[in-house]
Amino acid sequence: MKILSFPAKKTRNRKRAVNVDGIKYYTEKEIKMLRKAARNDHDLAKSKGLIHGVRSWEIVDLLTYSGLRMSEASNLKIKHLRIGHGKSEIFVEDGKGSVSGTVQIPVGLKKHLKSFLKWKSDRAEGYRLG
Repeated sequence: MKILSFPAKKTRNRKRAVNVDGIKYYTEKEIKMLRKAARNDHDLAKSKGLIHGVRSWEIVDLLTYSGLRMSEASNLKIKHLRIGHGKSEIFVEDGKGSVSGTVQIPVGLKKHLKSFLKWKSDRAEGYRLG
């Protein structure tokens, strides 16, 4: 799997949001850069018939638009996607604190998930997310 990298910029006062637990989060600008890099990698990979960029873009899109934790995303199964018949949500089974529930997703992510599943089906791959 290809790792996305950004050109190093030297800045003095780089602002990052930090919560009370000391966990660092990406800024909105960093998320936009990540999404753009993943999307560009997707387009290039798809034009060359490669798979890594297509999957990377799906993962980045899923994580940035749904707000799922990495562990929640890695445990997703096709049965957890509720993206048909007017529904736009993901069922999270045993999330943080062993709590289960649903996460509403935007229509754009819903379309991307459907497109990704069709792509996998066209390649005769199974539906295993994560």
